[in-house]
Amino acid sequence: MRIGFLTTKINFEGAGGSVPDLDCKVRLLRRAGHEVYVLTLFSEKNNYSDLPYPVYERRVKGTKSWFAVQRHVFTTLRSYHQKADVFHVEFHFMYGAALYRLFGGKPVVVFYNREMVVWEGGSGFRALLRRIIEKFLCRTLGRVADQHYFTTPFLEKMYADFGLRLRKEQCAVIVDFFDPKEMRKGIIGAERTGYIDKTVLFASGRHVEQKGFHLLVEAVALLPHALQRTIHVTIGGDGPERERTIERAKDRGVFDIFSFPGWIEKEAFSRTLVTSDIFVLPRWRIEQPSVVVEEALSLGVPVVAPGGGGVEWMAGPAIATFVDSDAQSLSRALAKLIGSREELTRLSAAARERWEVLDPAVRIKDLEAIFQKAYGRV
Repeated sequence: MRIGFLTTKINFEGAGGSVPDLDCKVRLLRRAGHEVYVLTLFSEKNNYSDLPYPVYERRVKGTKSWFAVQRHVFTTLRSYHQKADVFHVEFHFMYGAALYRLFGGKPVVVFYNREMVVWEGGSGFRALLRRIIEKFLCRTLGRVADQHYFTTPFLEKMYADFGLRLRKEQCAVIVDFFDPKEMRKGIIGAERTGYIDKTVLFASGRHVEQKGFHLLVEAVALLPHALQRTIHVTIGGDGPERERTIERAKDRGVFDIFSFPGWIEKEAFSRTLVTSDIFVLPRWRIEQPSVVVEEALSLGVPVVAPGGGGVEWMAGPAIATFVDSDAQSLSRALAKLIGSREELTRLSAAARERWEVLDPAVRIKDLEAIFQKAYGRV
Protein backbone atom coordinates (compact mmCIF):
# COMPACT_ATOMS: atom_id res chain seq x y z
CA MET A 1 0.00 0.00 0.00
CA ARG A 2 1.25 3.51 -0.82
CA ILE A 3 0.75 5.80 2.19
CA GLY A 4 1.43 9.53 2.33
CA PHE A 5 1.79 11.20 5.75
CA LEU A 6 1.00 14.93 5.75
CA THR A 7 2.44 16.85 8.70
CA THR A 8 3.53 20.38 9.59
CA LYS A 9 7.27 19.69 9.86
CA ILE A 10 9.90 17.11 10.81
CA ASN A 11 12.11 18.69 13.44
CA PHE A 12 13.74 16.44 16.03
CA GLU A 13 15.40 19.31 17.92
CA GLY A 14 13.23 20.26 20.86
CA ALA A 15 10.26 18.42 19.40
CA GLY A 16 7.57 16.94 21.58
CA GLY A 17 6.22 13.46 21.09
CA SER A 18 4.49 14.07 17.74
CA VAL A 19 7.60 13.93 15.52
CA PRO A 20 9.07 10.74 17.07
CA ASP A 21 5.56 9.26 16.92
CA LEU A 22 5.26 9.91 13.18
CA ASP A 23 8.83 8.78 12.52
CA CYS A 24 8.27 5.48 14.33
CA LYS A 25 5.00 4.81 12.49
CA VAL A 26 6.55 5.47 9.10
CA ARG A 27 9.57 3.25 9.80
CA LEU A 28 7.42 0.37 11.05
CA LEU A 29 4.98 0.61 8.14
CA ARG A 30 7.88 0.54 5.68
CA ARG A 31 9.33 -2.45 7.51
CA ALA A 32 5.95 -4.15 7.07
CA GLY A 33 6.29 -3.75 3.30
CA HIS A 34 4.34 -0.54 2.60
CA GLU A 35 5.58 2.32 0.42
CA VAL A 36 5.47 5.29 2.78
CA TYR A 37 6.60 8.89 2.43
CA VAL A 38 6.10 12.16 4.34
CA LEU A 39 4.83 15.53 3.12
CA THR A 40 5.76 18.58 5.22
CA LEU A 41 3.66 21.70 4.75
CA PHE A 42 5.82 24.20 6.69
CA SER A 43 9.14 22.83 5.47
CA GLU A 44 11.18 25.88 6.43
CA LYS A 45 10.88 24.52 9.99
CA ASN A 46 12.30 21.10 9.13
CA ASN A 47 15.42 19.84 10.87
CA TYR A 48 16.36 16.24 10.06
CA SER A 49 19.00 14.12 8.34
CA ASP A 50 19.51 10.57 7.06
CA LEU A 51 15.90 9.46 7.21
CA PRO A 52 15.17 6.06 5.61
CA TYR A 53 12.08 7.39 3.81
CA PRO A 54 11.34 10.19 1.33
CA VAL A 55 10.31 13.62 2.62
CA TYR A 56 8.66 15.96 0.11
CA GLU A 57 8.87 19.56 1.25
CA ARG A 58 6.09 22.03 0.60
CA ARG A 59 6.16 25.65 1.72
CA VAL A 60 3.07 27.66 2.52
CA LYS A 61 3.59 31.11 1.06
CA GLY A 62 1.72 34.28 1.83
CA THR A 63 -0.90 34.31 4.58
CA LYS A 64 -0.92 31.41 6.99
CA SER A 65 -4.42 31.91 8.27
CA TRP A 66 -6.48 28.90 9.24
CA PHE A 67 -8.47 29.05 5.98
CA ALA A 68 -5.31 29.42 3.90
CA VAL A 69 -3.73 26.39 5.56
CA GLN A 70 -6.79 24.24 4.80
CA ARG A 71 -6.57 25.38 1.17
CA HIS A 72 -2.91 24.37 1.03
CA VAL A 73 -3.78 20.98 2.51
CA PHE A 74 -6.33 20.49 -0.27
CA THR A 75 -3.91 21.48 -3.04
CA THR A 76 -1.03 19.45 -1.57
CA LEU A 77 -3.08 16.25 -1.43
CA ARG A 78 -4.29 16.90 -4.97
CA SER A 79 -0.67 17.34 -6.11
CA TYR A 80 0.34 13.93 -4.69
CA HIS A 81 -2.92 12.20 -5.62
CA GLN A 82 -1.20 9.72 -7.95
CA LYS A 83 1.51 8.82 -5.43
CA ALA A 84 -0.73 7.42 -2.67
CA ASP A 85 -3.45 4.86 -2.05
CA VAL A 86 -4.23 6.40 1.37
CA PHE A 87 -3.31 9.69 3.05
CA HIS A 88 -2.65 10.12 6.77
CA VAL A 89 -3.28 13.67 8.05
CA GLU A 90 -3.17 15.32 11.46
CA PHE A 91 -6.42 16.63 12.96
CA HIS A 92 -5.68 20.30 12.31
CA PHE A 93 -5.64 19.49 8.57
CA MET A 94 -8.88 17.51 8.55
CA TYR A 95 -11.14 20.05 6.79
CA GLY A 96 -8.84 20.55 3.82
CA ALA A 97 -8.38 16.78 3.67
CA ALA A 98 -12.17 16.25 3.83
CA LEU A 99 -12.70 18.58 0.87
CA TYR A 100 -10.01 16.71 -1.06
CA ARG A 101 -11.82 13.43 -0.33
CA LEU A 102 -15.22 14.89 -1.33
CA PHE A 103 -13.85 15.95 -4.71
CA GLY A 104 -12.73 12.47 -5.71
CA GLY A 105 -9.63 12.16 -3.55
CA LYS A 106 -7.99 9.03 -2.20
CA PRO A 107 -9.04 7.62 1.21
CA VAL A 108 -8.03 9.71 4.22
CA VAL A 109 -7.08 8.68 7.76
CA VAL A 110 -7.15 11.42 10.43
CA PHE A 111 -5.01 11.25 13.56
CA TYR A 112 -6.02 13.12 16.76
CA ASN A 113 -3.41 13.55 19.48
CA ARG A 114 -4.54 16.72 21.24
CA GLU A 115 -7.36 19.21 21.62
CA MET A 116 -8.48 21.78 19.06
CA VAL A 117 -7.02 25.27 19.34
CA VAL A 118 -10.51 26.77 19.67
CA TRP A 119 -11.12 24.79 22.87
CA GLU A 120 -8.42 26.72 24.68
CA GLY A 121 -10.69 29.72 24.94
CA GLY A 122 -9.99 33.21 23.78
CA SER A 123 -12.38 36.13 24.05
CA GLY A 124 -13.96 38.48 21.61
CA PHE A 125 -16.04 38.20 18.48
CA ARG A 126 -13.38 36.57 16.30
CA ALA A 127 -12.75 33.78 18.81
CA LEU A 128 -16.48 33.12 19.11
CA LEU A 129 -16.91 33.14 15.33
CA ARG A 130 -13.99 30.71 14.88
CA ARG A 131 -15.53 28.36 17.42
CA ILE A 132 -18.95 28.47 15.71
CA ILE A 133 -17.40 27.81 12.30
CA GLU A 134 -15.26 24.91 13.53
CA LYS A 135 -18.18 23.36 15.38
CA PHE A 136 -20.24 23.45 12.18
CA LEU A 137 -17.39 22.04 10.08
CA CYS A 138 -16.70 19.35 12.66
CA ARG A 139 -20.32 18.20 12.48
CA THR A 140 -20.44 18.25 8.68
CA LEU A 141 -17.00 17.80 7.10
CA GLY A 142 -15.42 15.99 10.05
CA ARG A 143 -16.92 12.61 9.31
CA VAL A 144 -16.01 12.71 5.59
CA ALA A 145 -12.60 11.12 6.23
CA ASP A 146 -12.67 7.34 5.96
CA GLN A 147 -11.00 6.48 9.28
CA HIS A 148 -10.20 8.37 12.47
CA TYR A 149 -8.03 7.36 15.41
CA PHE A 150 -7.34 8.97 18.79
CA THR A 151 -4.61 8.55 21.40
CA THR A 152 -7.12 7.91 24.24
CA PRO A 153 -10.85 7.29 24.61
CA PHE A 154 -11.04 10.53 26.63
CA LEU A 155 -9.87 12.54 23.63
CA GLU A 156 -12.30 10.67 21.39
CA LYS A 157 -15.16 11.69 23.70
CA MET A 158 -14.07 15.33 23.70
CA TYR A 159 -14.29 15.43 19.92
CA ALA A 160 -17.62 13.63 19.95
CA ASP A 161 -18.97 16.19 22.43
CA PHE A 162 -17.82 18.97 20.10
CA GLY A 163 -19.78 17.47 17.24
CA LEU A 164 -17.55 14.85 15.59
CA ARG A 165 -20.06 12.00 15.61
CA LEU A 166 -18.49 8.97 13.94
CA ARG A 167 -19.71 5.49 13.25
CA LYS A 168 -18.13 2.85 15.46
CA GLU A 169 -16.41 1.19 12.52
CA GLN A 170 -14.90 4.55 11.53
CA CYS A 171 -12.80 5.14 14.62
CA ALA A 172 -10.15 3.53 16.80
CA VAL A 173 -7.91 4.37 19.76
CA ILE A 174 -4.14 3.87 19.49
CA VAL A 175 -1.70 5.34 21.99
CA ASP A 176 1.42 7.24 20.82
CA PHE A 177 4.36 5.40 19.26
CA PHE A 178 8.04 5.81 20.05
CA ASP A 179 11.10 3.78 19.08
CA PRO A 180 12.56 2.03 22.14
CA LYS A 181 15.62 0.91 20.16
CA GLU A 182 16.69 4.50 19.62
CA MET A 183 16.26 5.26 23.31
CA ARG A 184 18.21 2.21 24.41
CA LYS A 185 21.25 2.95 22.28
CA GLY A 186 22.43 5.51 24.79
CA ILE A 187 21.79 3.55 27.99
CA ILE A 188 23.79 0.38 27.40
CA GLY A 189 25.73 -0.23 30.58
CA ALA A 190 24.25 2.84 32.30
CA GLU A 191 24.88 2.84 36.06
CA ARG A 192 23.98 5.21 38.84
CA THR A 193 27.00 7.23 39.89
CA GLY A 194 25.52 9.01 42.88
CA TYR A 195 22.96 8.60 45.66
CA ILE A 196 23.68 4.87 45.82
CA ASP A 197 22.08 4.59 49.27
CA LYS A 198 18.97 6.63 48.33
CA THR A 199 15.68 5.99 46.61
CA VAL A 200 15.97 8.24 43.56
CA LEU A 201 12.88 9.99 42.20
CA PHE A 202 12.95 11.59 38.77
CA ALA A 203 10.61 14.06 37.05
CA SER A 204 11.27 16.17 33.99
CA GLY A 205 9.62 18.47 31.48
CA ARG A 206 9.02 22.09 30.65
CA HIS A 207 8.68 24.09 33.85
CA VAL A 208 5.22 25.57 33.47
CA GLU A 209 2.48 25.67 36.09
CA GLN A 210 0.44 23.02 34.27
CA LYS A 211 3.21 20.40 34.72
CA GLY A 212 2.84 20.61 38.49
CA PHE A 213 6.46 20.39 39.64
CA HIS A 214 5.52 22.60 42.59
CA LEU A 215 3.14 19.80 43.63
CA LEU A 216 6.04 17.34 43.72
CA VAL A 217 8.01 19.69 45.97
CA GLU A 218 5.01 20.05 48.26
CA ALA A 219 4.42 16.28 48.31
CA VAL A 220 8.03 15.62 49.31
CA ALA A 221 7.79 18.27 52.03
CA LEU A 222 4.76 16.43 53.44
CA LEU A 223 6.67 13.14 53.76
CA PRO A 224 7.81 12.09 57.25
CA HIS A 225 11.36 13.25 57.96
CA ALA A 226 12.50 9.64 58.26
CA LEU A 227 11.48 9.03 54.62
CA GLN A 228 12.89 12.36 53.41
CA ARG A 229 16.34 11.28 54.61
CA THR A 230 16.17 8.18 52.36
CA ILE A 231 15.43 9.89 49.01
CA HIS A 232 16.84 12.20 46.39
CA VAL A 233 14.66 13.96 43.80
CA THR A 234 15.84 15.19 40.39
CA ILE A 235 13.59 17.58 38.48
CA GLY A 236 14.93 18.13 34.98
CA GLY A 237 13.87 20.67 32.39
CA ASP A 238 13.66 24.41 32.10
CA GLY A 239 10.97 27.04 31.77
CA PRO A 240 9.36 30.09 33.36
CA GLU A 241 8.39 28.30 36.60
CA ARG A 242 11.79 26.70 37.32
CA GLU A 243 13.06 29.41 39.68
CA ARG A 244 9.75 29.49 41.55
CA THR A 245 9.92 25.71 42.01
CA ILE A 246 13.46 26.03 43.39
CA GLU A 247 12.34 28.79 45.76
CA ARG A 248 9.44 26.65 46.93
CA ALA A 249 11.86 23.82 47.77
CA LYS A 250 13.95 26.25 49.81
CA ASP A 251 10.89 27.70 51.56
CA ARG A 252 9.65 24.22 52.50
CA GLY A 253 13.07 23.22 53.86
CA VAL A 254 13.66 20.36 51.43
CA PHE A 255 16.03 22.00 48.93
CA ASP A 256 18.91 19.68 49.92
CA ILE A 257 16.84 16.68 48.81
CA PHE A 258 16.46 18.09 45.28
CA SER A 259 18.61 18.74 42.24
CA PHE A 260 17.54 20.92 39.29
CA PRO A 261 19.95 20.20 36.41
CA GLY A 262 18.02 22.21 33.82
CA TRP A 263 17.38 20.95 30.31
CA ILE A 264 18.54 17.34 29.82
CA GLU A 265 19.35 16.21 26.28
CA LYS A 266 17.71 13.01 25.10
CA GLU A 267 20.50 10.50 25.70
CA ALA A 268 21.26 11.85 29.18
CA PHE A 269 17.53 11.86 29.90
CA SER A 270 17.31 8.15 29.08
CA ARG A 271 20.31 7.37 31.31
CA THR A 272 18.79 9.35 34.18
CA LEU A 273 15.46 7.58 33.72
CA VAL A 274 16.85 4.05 33.63
CA THR A 275 18.99 4.63 36.74
CA SER A 276 16.11 6.09 38.78
CA ASP A 277 13.95 4.09 41.19
CA ILE A 278 10.71 5.99 40.53
CA PHE A 279 9.52 8.28 37.74
CA VAL A 280 6.95 10.88 38.84
CA LEU A 281 4.42 12.62 36.61
CA PRO A 282 3.14 15.29 39.04
CA ARG A 283 0.27 16.56 36.86
CA TRP A 284 -1.16 15.66 33.47
CA ARG A 285 -4.10 16.46 31.21
CA ILE A 286 -6.83 13.89 31.66
CA GLU A 287 -7.35 13.31 27.92
CA GLN A 288 -3.67 12.67 27.11
CA PRO A 289 -1.41 9.61 27.38
CA SER A 290 2.30 10.22 28.06
CA VAL A 291 5.23 9.11 25.92
CA VAL A 292 7.67 9.53 28.79
CA VAL A 293 5.54 7.17 30.90
CA GLU A 294 5.67 4.71 28.00
CA GLU A 295 9.46 5.06 28.02
CA ALA A 296 9.60 4.37 31.75
CA LEU A 297 7.36 1.32 31.41
CA SER A 298 9.55 -0.05 28.62
CA LEU A 299 12.53 0.13 30.99
CA GLY A 300 10.68 -1.35 33.95
CA VAL A 301 10.91 1.89 35.95
CA PRO A 302 8.05 2.24 38.49
CA VAL A 303 5.81 5.23 37.72
CA VAL A 304 3.66 7.47 39.93
CA ALA A 305 1.08 9.40 37.90
CA PRO A 306 -2.39 10.98 38.17
CA GLY A 307 -5.25 8.50 38.06
CA GLY A 308 -8.52 8.63 36.22
CA GLY A 309 -7.22 9.77 32.83
CA GLY A 310 -5.28 8.83 29.74
CA VAL A 311 -2.12 7.78 31.54
CA GLU A 312 -3.89 5.31 33.83
CA TRP A 313 -5.94 4.03 30.88
CA MET A 314 -2.70 3.45 28.96
CA ALA A 315 -0.65 1.91 31.78
CA GLY A 316 -3.35 0.04 33.70
CA PRO A 317 -2.06 -1.62 36.88
CA ALA A 318 1.56 -0.90 35.94
CA ILE A 319 1.59 2.50 37.71
CA ALA A 320 0.84 3.86 41.17
CA THR A 321 -1.82 6.57 40.99
CA PHE A 322 -2.89 9.58 43.02
CA VAL A 323 -5.60 12.24 42.80
CA ASP A 324 -4.55 14.77 40.17
CA SER A 325 -3.37 18.15 41.55
CA ASP A 326 -3.58 16.86 45.15
CA ALA A 327 -0.18 17.15 46.87
CA GLN A 328 -1.28 15.12 49.90
CA SER A 329 -2.51 12.27 47.68
CA LEU A 330 0.79 12.34 45.76
CA SER A 331 2.73 12.32 49.02
CA ARG A 332 0.85 9.23 50.23
CA ALA A 333 1.50 7.44 46.93
CA LEU A 334 5.22 8.21 47.17
CA ALA A 335 5.40 7.09 50.79
CA LYS A 336 3.98 3.67 49.91
CA LEU A 337 6.69 3.12 47.30
CA ILE A 338 9.64 4.67 49.10
CA GLY A 339 8.98 2.50 52.10
CA SER A 340 8.49 -0.76 50.21
CA ARG A 341 11.13 -2.43 48.05
CA GLU A 342 8.59 -5.19 47.46
CA GLU A 343 6.10 -2.74 45.94
CA LEU A 344 8.79 -1.21 43.73
CA THR A 345 9.71 -4.68 42.47
CA ARG A 346 6.06 -5.49 41.78
CA LEU A 347 5.51 -2.29 39.81
CA SER A 348 8.69 -2.85 37.83
CA ALA A 349 7.53 -6.31 36.80
CA ALA A 350 4.05 -4.98 35.96
CA ALA A 351 5.62 -2.23 33.83
CA ARG A 352 7.59 -4.73 31.75
CA GLU A 353 4.49 -6.90 31.34
CA ARG A 354 2.42 -3.91 30.22
CA TRP A 355 5.10 -2.92 27.74
CA GLU A 356 4.59 -6.21 25.90
CA VAL A 357 1.14 -4.84 24.95
CA LEU A 358 2.25 -1.24 24.33
CA ASP A 359 5.31 -2.09 22.22
CA PRO A 360 4.90 -0.30 18.83
CA ALA A 361 6.21 -3.41 17.07
CA VAL A 362 3.01 -5.10 18.28
CA ARG A 363 0.62 -2.17 17.85
CA ILE A 364 1.66 -1.42 14.26
CA LYS A 365 -0.78 -4.15 13.21
CA ASP A 366 -3.64 -2.07 14.63
CA LEU A 367 -2.50 0.92 12.60
CA GLU A 368 -2.18 -1.21 9.47
CA ALA A 369 -5.78 -2.37 9.99
CA ILE A 370 -6.94 1.26 9.97
CA PHE A 371 -5.26 1.93 6.64
CA GLN A 372 -6.66 -1.29 5.21
CA LYS A 373 -10.19 -0.32 6.27
CA ALA A 374 -9.79 3.07 4.63
CA TYR A 375 -8.36 1.56 1.44
CA GLY A 376 -11.20 -0.95 1.32
CA ARG A 377 -13.69 1.92 0.95
CA VAL A 378 -12.34 2.98 -2.47
